[in-house]
Amino acid sequence: MILRSLAMAFAHIRAVFVAVLLSGTLLAPAAFSEDVGGIAAVVNDEVISNYDVQQRVNLVIFSSGVKAEGADLERIRNQVRRTLIDETLKIQEARELDVEISSQEVDDAIQAMAADNNMTVDQIIKLLNDNNTNVTTLRRQIAADIAWETIVRGMFASRVSVTEEEVDTVYQQTLESSNEAQYMLSEIVLQIESPDKDAQVQTAANDLYEQLSRGAQFANLARQFSQSASSSQGGEIGWIQRGQLAPELDAVLPDLRIGEVTKPIRTINAYYILALRNKKDAGAGDVMNAKVTLRRLVVPVDLNSAQEEIAAAANYIYSLTQKVRSCEGLSALKSDLPTAQLAPNQEIVISQLPDTFKGAVLQLKVGEVSPPMLSQQGFQVIALCAKEDAVAELPSREEIEGRLFNQQLSMLARRHMRDLRNDAIIDIR
Repeated sequence: MILRSLAMAFAHIRAVFVAVLLSGTLLAPAAFSEDVGGIAAVVNDEVISNYDVQQRVNLVIFSSGVKAEGADLERIRNQVRRTLIDETLKIQEARELDVEISSQEVDDAIQAMAADNNMTVDQIIKLLNDNNTNVTTLRRQIAADIAWETIVRGMFASRVSVTEEEVDTVYQQTLESSNEAQYMLSEIVLQIESPDKDAQVQTAANDLYEQLSRGAQFANLARQFSQSASSSQGGEIGWIQRGQLAPELDAVLPDLRIGEVTKPIRTINAYYILALRNKKDAGAGDVMNAKVTLRRLVVPVDLNSAQEEIAAAANYIYSLTQKVRSCEGLSALKSDLPTAQLAPNQEIVISQLPDTFKGAVLQLKVGEVSPPMLSQQGFQVIALCAKEDAVAELPSREEIEGRLFNQQLSMLARRHMRDLRNDAIIDIR
């Protein structure tokens, strides 16, 4: 699906703001005229118009799959306005430090995004226009994020020092806990800048959770709203073990299932929403790297049939599969389903399976059969014939050093943004 592809492509760019010409310096002050529908906020005498907010709202709804109207739409507008205020502060800081992002740099980012999704730049622009989003919205967003990364690395990278002793400590801890479960997580982080803002931040976190519950894509909400350095990677923070996060976050990990999202969790200075993308059981490797032997039974179905007929066929096939306890048993179903086709046994790594089948196979034990899954070929039933678990691998010293470096750099970036907010004159209309 093109919409999903474009949403995934945003992982290859950094997330930020609106209103740039297609050429020239991209960090000039945003212009304002009376025909844009009024002022949403003023940041140090620089205007964020209601048009700017609406354009970003369109981008958020389009890219993340949020379905919003009425009060929900108003909450998204408030979230977007807060994001645009932070972006404006980043852009102002870039101008103050003479950091300029060229049009070519943004062109390159969009070109890479197009190439990653087998699209042309013109197709991406048309897709944006078809969803009431001007390409200048995306360009400003990309430019501001590139500028902020340049600022943060230029100001703070030389102040970050990861010692051999720190790497040794983390490596030893990882070695000692190699027989503990590991979790691949993504996060959305909303910082609490002061105690009087707690209720406001909690409301924003609850709103995001509601949007996720209705099918919004986690990665794109993280890019748009999360206040952590991981936002540029769609909230991905990689593999972690218990003890590496705040105690409040650690406590929820054992009960999380792959694909599940937590309700907002309050820590000392932020609200977190976590998503479990993958899990390694104690002493095991990445479940996505497990090698499995599968047998598939494909039952043709006319996709133009009435929904009632398709549902009835699914129920009938499901009733037959309840008796199956092995791959051989799946083969025997052909007598009850004369049009079915039995595919040869297939050895494959789970990560190489189509997304449609990954979740189903992960839930199976050897000898078990999946429920019927509808595809373009018809209903597909999968039996797990054999499974070879992946071997656990420890992170390299270079990976540990990189993680520690990014953690320190992220902390300094958050402090700098907090200082910019505290020093700014912000008028929300």
